[in-house]
Amino acid sequence: MAKKIKKILSGILLVFLVFIVIMVVTERVQGKLPNFFGYQVFRISSGSMEPDLHMYDIIVCKKVPITDLQVGDVISYNGTEGDLAGKIITHKVIEKPYKTASGYFLQTKGIVSGAQPDPVISGGQVLGRYIYKIPLINYLFNFFITPLGLIVCLLIIGLLFFNELFILIRKIKSANEEENIDDSKISKDAKILVNKDLKKKKRKNPFAKPKHLKKKSKSKHKKSKKSKHIK
Repeated sequence: MAKKIKKILSGILLVFLVFIVIMVVTERVQGKLPNFFGYQVFRISSGSMEPDLHMYDIIVCKKVPITDLQVGDVISYNGTEGDLAGKIITHKVIEKPYKTASGYFLQTKGIVSGAQPDPVISGGQVLGRYIYKIPLINYLFNFFITPLGLIVCLLIIGLLFFNELFILIRKIKSANEEENIDDSKISKDAKILVNKDLKKKKRKNPFAKPKHLKKKSKSKHKKSKKSKHIK
């Protein structure tokens, strides 16, 4: 039971660390966090959504049609104007999406005290609707995003991988040993049978005549008796 629990925990840890590495590498290469089957991970980069969301929190958003958004929803979008240009913003919808000749538009705002409404954004800027926050992962992510943290993460993954590889090799080795033991048992049983057959043959009288010769000799003896009786 303890081995099964250990195996499950190591598997969960391995998946979790691989997920962290993917996030770190993606952010370093592309400047943003990865997208998984329509779900995208973002990191809060300001305190504009406090106390609901804090700086460096890791959140998950889902891509939805802009017409599904309602007032009060929290969304992430690409900022294009002023200080927000080139940044991914996560704010609350304060005006329901409305349609114009140019498409759908809506407006958002941070919830921190004194926050001002954001510039109107188009439907094409919206990245997704906030679904949930991943607890505790922000602390690990902020550590692993550093060069030292990334090295530590890769070392842990390597140790877990080689541990699983060692267990697999040991299982294969034990299976081969069991096969060898079975083969040796079969060969021993065969030797025992051969020895028994040899002993049986040795017990037989080597000077005894074969059965067909015995029958012939009996028939000759009968004939000789008959011939004597005729005389």
